[in-house]
Amino acid sequence: MNLTDKKIKKQFEPAIIRQKINWLFFDVGGVLINTSLYSKWRMKRIFLIIKKYNPKIYKENFIALLPEAGKAIGSLDKNIFHFFLEKNIVEKAQKDFNQEKEQELKYYWQTSKPRPEAKHVLEKLSRNYKLGLIANQPIIVRDKLKKAGLLKYFSSTRVSDDYKLYKPDTLLFQKILKDAQADPKQSVMIDDNIERGLIPAKKLGMTTVWLNTSNRKNIPKNAVDFEIKNLKELLKIFC
Repeated sequence: MNLTDKKIKKQFEPAIIRQKINWLFFDVGGVLINTSLYSKWRMKRIFLIIKKYNPKIYKENFIALLPEAGKAIGSLDKNIFHFFLEKNIVEKAQKDFNQEKEQELKYYWQTSKPRPEAKHVLEKLSRNYKLGLIANQPIIVRDKLKKAGLLKYFSSTRVSDDYKLYKPDTLLFQKILKDAQADPKQSVMIDDNIERGLIPAKKLGMTTVWLNTSNRKNIPKNAVDFEIKNLKELLKIFC
């Protein structure tokens, strides 16, 4: 739901939202950290591997069906391979993918940078709310956030690797919310991935904010309360 939409529902007006919210939870990759170059590179690699074993798959179909593949619990790359390939081929495809794992991690750290507006936005929001992370990330991502001067604004810093659970599993959300002593009905989830971040958050009663960097059109019904194009727009909602 865009802030400029005149049909915005009364219960989601910013003034009313501010009265009931105590916690703001952020995804990391794609939200706090710009991973667009890495994501394009990674999806291209996955597509080429799939194309190797299933030549009938075309890029347009692959892109269109990615949201469906993303709904499943577990590793995203494994889910994608299972979605597009026969069961007896998935293990081979995953092996091909894993052979470049070291190169992938190196490329991730080289190309993924904190969004330039993130520090200003987090500093402002942390004055009135507790901030937390709900993200599919390795534990070392905290080092990246610390070096960028962002980690200090967060009261809850555990990520998927701490629990060995991964979005969209609602159990990850529940454990992080419990450890943070955060009521889901008084909490917000800010994510760029609707299927893996916002739909499970919505199931638990959280308010959802979608950082739309993809110009996606097919938005699942009732999954998104607010839509933003830049982190600075969070200040219009919560400050």
